[in-house]
Amino acid sequence: MKRVVISTVISALLFTGIAIADNNVEKINNSQADIALKWVNLIDEEAYDKSWDEAAAFFKQAVVKDLWVETVEKVRVPFGKVLKRDLIDSQYLTSLPGVPDGEYMVMQFAAEFEKKEKAIETITVMLDEDGEWRVAGYYIN
Repeated sequence: MKRVVISTVISALLFTGIAIADNNVEKINNSQADIALKWVNLIDEEAYDKSWDEAAAFFKQAVVKDLWVETVEKVRVPFGKVLKRDLIDSQYLTSLPGVPDGEYMVMQFAAEFEKKEKAIETITVMLDEDGEWRVAGYYIN
């Protein structure tokens, strides 16, 4: 199976060996899922440049806009339009490999596309410098 990776930091947010700080259900908030879905909808609409604009400061520091647009376009266009996306897992974390400690929500969505029946999208949102939650990572498999 071909693995397709889009990441804001090369290998930093590939979610192996994640140190789970707190999996408290009370910490899992639907607003973070809404933020992730709103952001990934920009990808669905091919508004790649706007997805970069609305990402976390950490994301923007890790990947330049032109490279993000080029990479995400190459990866997503072949899948076709998204047909379905459902949240299947969500974890609150305060530590991830290769990134500063902070507050993160790592969410996995089961997705179905026109040309790829089954995919898992992992979207990480983080509490940004200004106190707002924003997307800091995207991985599709």
